[in-house]
Amino acid sequence: MSGAPVRGQDKVEVSELASYLSKLRDMPAVRQDLVDRVKSEIAGGTYLTPEKLDAALAELAREL
Repeated sequence: MSGAPVRGQDKVEVSELASYLSKLRDMPAVRQDLVDRVKSEIAGGTYLTPEKLDAALAELAREL
């Protein structure tokens, strides 16, 4: 035998679960204070205001 190493063909397969977990790890942290405030506003009936609806419609129109 010669001294040259024989190289094989290595291959890596990543499962769907591993790919999903990798994406979860890269997500930004949850802003719990914001989540709690919005939940409270929704429960109190103050989250949807005419101004917020107008802003959402304007943004939608811009995207279209």
